[in-house]
Amino acid sequence: MDNYPPGVNSGTRNAPWNQPPAPECDCCQNVIHDPSDHQKSCELLGIGSDELREQGAEDRKVEQAEMRMDEMRIQEHKK
Repeated sequence: MDNYPPGVNSGTRNAPWNQPPAPECDCCQNVIHDPSDHQKSCELLGIGSDELREQGAEDRKVEQAEMRMDEMRIQEHKK
């Protein structure tokens, strides 16, 4: 058991309880574990949980950038 804290081994870090929670689809509102968990009418049908997490992270980055731009515009307008 090299370089692992007490109670943790190389198999534990990949255990289900150590994985991020399954994301919820913004389109169909289902919790997505597999690509087949979407509703049949969902626009994101076929996209798995990892892709949804990545998409959510990218969307948050875009929202933060837009908020920063809005704040900069407000500061410029106040001058």
